[in-house]
Amino acid sequence: MGQRGPMRRPAAAALALLLAAALTSCGTEDSQPTTTAPGRSAHTVAALLLTPEALGDGWSTLEAPPDQGGIEGGVVDDDNREMLPRFEQCATADEPPQSDPLHWDAFRQLNLATPVPRETGSPSPGMRPTHHLVFVQEYVLTDTPAAVTTTFADLEESMEACVGQQATSGDGEDITSEALEVPAVGEAATGLRYTVAEPGGGDGPVWDLRNVAFRDGDLLVALTVVEIASPTVDRVLDDTAFASIVQAAHDATS
Repeated sequence: MGQRGPMRRPAAAALALLLAAALTSCGTEDSQPTTTAPGRSAHTVAALLLTPEALGDGWSTLEAPPDQGGIEGGVVDDDNREMLPRFEQCATADEPPQSDPLHWDAFRQLNLATPVPRETGSPSPGMRPTHHLVFVQEYVLTDTPAAVTTTFADLEESMEACVGQQATSGDGEDITSEALEVPAVGEAATGLRYTVAEPGGGDGPVWDLRNVAFRDGDLLVALTVVEIASPTVDRVLDDTAFASIVQAAHDATS
């Protein structure tokens, strides 16, 4: 799952709103127009998004002005929908790649305060700065259960088509993908994991991006759980922490 142009470099670090999507390119859009299910307004859906309290100490909501990619209150409307990452599907045998975004109704990014700042100055000339950035992006859409089932099936097929791919971006990042084991949440769930190593040798930061989607009735939820860290940094997002984030997202929508 990712923004149009899967090999683009990360956006400005001060606004990590699109960071995860900039390097993870899987996704699809249902061939039928998305219609809001009865009784589910965008504000109602936004109220189901993860909160910092649900994830624990150190988490906060990314607050960005609308003109810098902020989605006020988590509500996605026609005016700010274009600010969201655009999703592309990996090529499959049956269908060519598509690049239209899913019709998300709600979006939020949560950041975790890490012991190491996102970027520190080089300790000495010729040495790289130290990076550590952890965040979660959550997307939710609502539709009829039948439409959600169809959209999820297309998304799952596309994510499976991405497994095992290796590529080098135009900027030199090495990008690999693998299947991701996800908690048994909702009526169905699927996952995909990307590892992105920046060019210049093993002392550069590594992007670890875990992408999850699950469906439950009239809701489709997608999560991108990201940790960007230099080799010298102690990582904090192990499998247990990842699973707890996915479970918290499901609990919030139940």
